[in-house]
Amino acid sequence: MSFAVLESRLAALGARLEDLLTSEQQGWFAEFLGAGEYGLALEMLADWLSEDETPLPAEARTEALNLASEMGIQERVAGALALCPAQST
Repeated sequence: MSFAVLESRLAALGARLEDLLTSEQQGWFAEFLGAGEYGLALEMLADWLSEDETPLPAEARTEALNLASEMGIQERVAGALALCPAQST
């Protein structure tokens, strides 16, 4: 996967979950993306959400796990997201 595609997918995921993040976290996420720190951006996103055991929409969880798998950080991201329950519809 190209870096442009990766950045685009991560940005879309961040936008989908921005209501679940503080403005400071949103800023850091954008900083990580801008610096090309894609693994760090995804890991931190998962950590921030897991800190409060934030319920996640199924499609966002799936995309985060797919990205993590493609980036080779599946275990790290999956462990954090395991603390986040499914969002009720």
